[in-house]
Amino acid sequence: MSIRSLRVLVPAFVAGAAVLAFAALPTFWQVSTEAEFLRGEVENLSIDSYGRLTLGPTSTPLYESNAPFLWTVVAAPDGAVYAGSGNEGQVYRIDASGKGGLFFDTEELEVHAIAPAPGGGIFVATSPNGRIYKVDPSGKGAVFFDPADRYIWSLAVDREGNVFAATGDKGIIYKITPAGSGSVFYETKATHAMSLAFDRDGRLLAGTESPGRVFRIDAAGKPFVILDSSYNEIRTLRVDGNGMIYAAAVSGRSGASSPAA
Repeated sequence: MSIRSLRVLVPAFVAGAAVLAFAALPTFWQVSTEAEFLRGEVENLSIDSYGRLTLGPTSTPLYESNAPFLWTVVAAPDGAVYAGSGNEGQVYRIDASGKGGLFFDTEELEVHAIAPAPGGGIFVATSPNGRIYKVDPSGKGAVFFDPADRYIWSLAVDREGNVFAATGDKGIIYKITPAGSGSVFYETKATHAMSLAFDRDGRLLAGTESPGRVFRIDAAGKPFVILDSSYNEIRTLRVDGNGMIYAAAVSGRSGASSPAA
């Protein structure tokens, strides 16, 4: 059905005592243009590029914190959700029922990355004093790795328990052993290494900012550029069950995300 010729019939219902005083009459709206149609409020529906309405995803609030910003949300194997916040650098833990509270308080301003730790607990990465904390399941944590870099944007943990950290402003990716000993794994030559993931073969994927590229890096630290985008930043990387890689890119640090590959 074309939205340019769409006519919507909405019966007006009057409940309770108002029915006795007012008659319920149908009301008609005639929508002539796509722009008029899109000015309406859409709830639990999706509109495709042809103007067709379909049922859309629904969302309900799970937990509301007092923090002005929530920078990252990570699901744990036990069903809990961890959220990293600013501007007090705190981590909240929310269980499946929506009950949550402060789990860990860092000494920095922002928590931009969280990753589940093998055996329980989480790794927490902070900015603008880039540090990685290892926090046990009870919420007790200590500094795990403290590089000279100001920002830690993303964390990824491999099958052996090594932690990879994407940092800025020099675009360095670190590899940290389970014992907390870290070294430079790859220098991207970008301003920031922004996002990390593993492909289905266990190879590290890294997205960068200035320029916006996606690298595949083997175990020896040898890179291969799999995407040289026209965007400024690769904000997020995801890999599906078929091995397809998805990258969310933005044209600038404050831009809106849009699919790049």
